[in-house]
Amino acid sequence: MRADPARAEAWDPLAAALEARGEFAEAYWAAERAYEADSYVEHPRDVLFRLALTAYEIGADSVASRWCDTLVERFPAEWVGAECQPRLLAWSGGGSPSVRDAWTAFDRVATSPALAVPIRARLEMLAANVLARAGCRDSAEAVIARARARSPGDSELLLLEASARALMSQPEAAASLLRRYIAVNPARRSVFAKSRRFAGLRSAIAPVPADRPDRSHGERSPHPVHSTCPSITTHVSPAPF
Repeated sequence: MRADPARAEAWDPLAAALEARGEFAEAYWAAERAYEADSYVEHPRDVLFRLALTAYEIGADSVASRWCDTLVERFPAEWVGAECQPRLLAWSGGGSPSVRDAWTAFDRVATSPALAVPIRARLEMLAANVLARAGCRDSAEAVIARARARSPGDSELLLLEASARALMSQPEAAASLLRRYIAVNPARRSVFAKSRRFAGLRSAIAPVPADRPDRSHGERSPHPVHSTCPSITTHVSPAPF
């Protein structure tokens, strides 16, 4: 198919707008049109990332994985590829994820001097999501604490920690974090109301009644700590720049 940059530039912003409204199937279709029209569209990384995430949202996990692989192949040293892979490892269907694969994705970009501290912290929090899903609760808690300390003012960490808490079967803690994130980013409320990722936390979208205490502290996950879980000391990411 002959590249048509003009058509690609029309489909790309439409895909972004649809994704922002939580219309994931339509966003995937528009993003696919953008990529088909011109695989070297102005922001190919964004298009490929959107294809992977919207494919995940509509339940097409194998398709999402293929788009993620394409993203990494085309941009092996870019942080967005290192973000894509742990997201799918943590949130897509299937068996226990590979913690090694999550850290491999992180290490591929972690030594880059261009990697900003907030991005490094987000990648660590995504690794914590993979650890959480693998049942490595103690390791996940340690990585969560490290990511928080690295970039304490980043509201995106609230969202990523919320998903980690959900994976550790700590719904009240997850809901509390999600509400805090929505308070800072109210325009994204509709996305979470439809997202597969937070399907078990629909009630967190609504405000907590004044007479209902927040019992998010002190929850414990019922998941066992697996004997194959790595110690936090087995992977120490490079110090922040």
